[in-house]
Amino acid sequence: MPTRSSLELQDSPFFTQWYLRYGTDTFQYYVQDKLSFGALTVDLGWKGFSVVNTATPIIAGGYASGRIKVQDYFQPHAGVNYRLTNGLELCGDFTEVKRAFTSAATSGPFATTQAGFNALLTTSKLKPESSNTYEAGGRFHRGPITALAAGYYVDFQNRTLAQTVGAGIVGNPAILSNVGSVRAYGVETALEAKLYRGFGLFASYSYNDSTYRQNVTVNGVAEPIRGKQTVDTPKNLAKGEITYDGTRFFGRVGADYLSRRYFTYTNDQSVPGRVLVDATIGVRMELGDRKFEIQGNATNLFNKRYVATIGSNGFGYSGDNQTLLAGAPRELFVSVKTTF
Repeated sequence: MPTRSSLELQDSPFFTQWYLRYGTDTFQYYVQDKLSFGALTVDLGWKGFSVVNTATPIIAGGYASGRIKVQDYFQPHAGVNYRLTNGLELCGDFTEVKRAFTSAATSGPFATTQAGFNALLTTSKLKPESSNTYEAGGRFHRGPITALAAGYYVDFQNRTLAQTVGAGIVGNPAILSNVGSVRAYGVETALEAKLYRGFGLFASYSYNDSTYRQNVTVNGVAEPIRGKQTVDTPKNLAKGEITYDGTRFFGRVGADYLSRRYFTYTNDQSVPGRVLVDATIGVRMELGDRKFEIQGNATNLFNKRYVATIGSNGFGYSGDNQTLLAGAPRELFVSVKTTF
């Protein structure tokens, strides 16, 4: 007979390898104002925070304990919007962001040994990640047509990377360090049209060029990643769908495209792009005074074989790291909805 219920939280273990109490103390404020000058609207403001991360050992078990703090009381933001006509407006903004650390044993500065954590504070002097983002574009709306287009530039600094020794699945500690910056720029576009007799059309496309700006030295070896595309970042994404919503019948057919994705920092290994098609069809009915809606959904309609998740065990510099997970096959769902 079992002595424990699987539906209850387990306690009183016969052995505990490590047990630490993690805490995060956050102080944050923001200032914001909106100014209007006729057709021109300006949003101005900034935010600031102070975050203290702590790890207090109950059973250390080799993991780090201590305290680390990130403080930045001025992170500005500015946005402008100019209305050219009733249906056309131009916009732009700038945002500065800094990221605090996490309090955990699985990621962040505490996911290492005590010696490694001490080195982060004294030798390497770990810096928090930060970014400056610039964006400009326009929006258009007239009758059944809505469209937008925007371009952006992101300067990402003090990128942090956890360097593991051996396979991550066996629990080897990682060393967190700053490994340079990333530059990203791209465009985003979208179009939506409400067509005749309940039909509709939607299409979007985005292009992203995101590259590492410095090489990385690992165990005395320089890894040539400068100018390489960032991992798990496709350059091209596109989506399109056709919809119909009538009095009795409704439906949708959509396609989603994702281009090649790299899962090594040197870009020597990648997974190819894929197109997935989803579909929905439904009918509305009335039986007496009761209304029913029957809907059928299909995901991955053509049963495409593809890689969904990459980097499930982290990303390596070259070669295969067994980080790929297969995508779901075709799935069919039927649902019935009514009101009482």
